Amino acid sequence: MQAEMLEGLQNRIKGAARDATDWDSLLAKIAAKRYTPAKIKRILLYTLLQTSSAQLAAFDQSGPLYARVLAFNEQGRTLLKQLARQVHYLS
Repeated sequence: MQAEMLEGLQNRIKGAARDATDWDSLLAKIAAKRYTPAKIKRILLYTLLQTSSAQLAAFDQSGPLYARVLAFNEQGRTLLKQLARQVHYLS
């Protein structure tokens, strides 16, 4: 089963896809109180990429594969340089 696909949603998507003429009208036809546009976009992306619920669970288990640095001091700058060298070494 596709990731996050709720029961009956696939029928709603199929019906909307037949009638929609563009992306915005597709989202408008699928959207409801229960299905926000953001959730619909995620589900459509998962469908396009054929992502299963099991794959999403595995991604959640592995944790983030990146770090977003918001700020750092001199010690942090040194640490980032060391990390960058190690990453280039491993590549």
